[in-house]
Amino acid sequence: MGTLLVMGYSREEFIPGAYCRDCGWPFKSSQRNNKRCQVPDACKRRQELPLDQRGYGCRYNDRVHPEWRPQLNQPHQPRQAGGDDTEKYEPLRSYLVGCAGDEELMTFGEMERLVGPLPYSAREYRAWWGNDNKSQALAWRAAGWHVASVDQASGWVVFARGAKGGTSKAGQRTETLRPYVDVQVIATIKAQDSLDRFDRSKLLRLLDELNDNHIRGNGYAVHALLRAVLDHIPPLLGCADFTAAVNNYRWSRTDRAYMRKLLDFKLQADDVLHRQISSKADLLSLDDVPPRTWVNRLLQECTG
Repeated sequence: MGTLLVMGYSREEFIPGAYCRDCGWPFKSSQRNNKRCQVPDACKRRQELPLDQRGYGCRYNDRVHPEWRPQLNQPHQPRQAGGDDTEKYEPLRSYLVGCAGDEELMTFGEMERLVGPLPYSAREYRAWWGNDNKSQALAWRAAGWHVASVDQASGWVVFARGAKGGTSKAGQRTETLRPYVDVQVIATIKAQDSLDRFDRSKLLRLLDELNDNHIRGNGYAVHALLRAVLDHIPPLLGCADFTAAVNNYRWSRTDRAYMRKLLDFKLQADDVLHRQISSKADLLSLDDVPPRTWVNRLLQECTG
């Protein structure tokens, strides 16, 4: 038998077990140290394909030549039609079955904690959330729910009980929902990660949870998370703490007024965190949180 070609390369050019961790595509010997494809767009497109259509050489592909299978990192597992994807979204079905009420708002992060990473199309294409016969839709439909509204930029979806088109307040309610921290500000912060000596992973997680709790109306959690953000970011402004950042950083006149208000807010957040229980009611709520504009201006300044 002649030399087997995979993606135009001979079998000998590949290394057993060397493959993209995202799409399963094998690497040549010259790419032995890679963990992921070097062409992200092509990798994302391959992740969207059914497993049996990803092309010869993919370690998940049922159509791979029998002579190639021993070279792969794991035994060949025949793909059963619909099996893998159906099982992937089974935890979502179980979760929705156990939900009370007529609506359930979930962030994409919460969904991923149930089913693993969402595909690229879940964030890019509205059709992924259609109430049709795709594997993910079959999961929420089997639980007796449908997608009433989704905001892919902000990363959340509202499920409503019943078939598509049923009565729900979700559409009306989500029109008024928008993230506390602007998604473009978060994207800019994310893009700057690894470009300097600062690790922004904790900041990004804090901002994600801040937006999530603000959408849900969790006033105490928003106070605590915003307090944590204010304490976390001063080094990005070249300052030791937030008080120094307010007083010493080169703010415009308007922005300095915003920052002084945020400094005052720290006392209010401390009240949420440290005031002990008493006979008097605690009247702080989400309405007492600083305006979005103040926080977004602070974070914009942290992006340079």
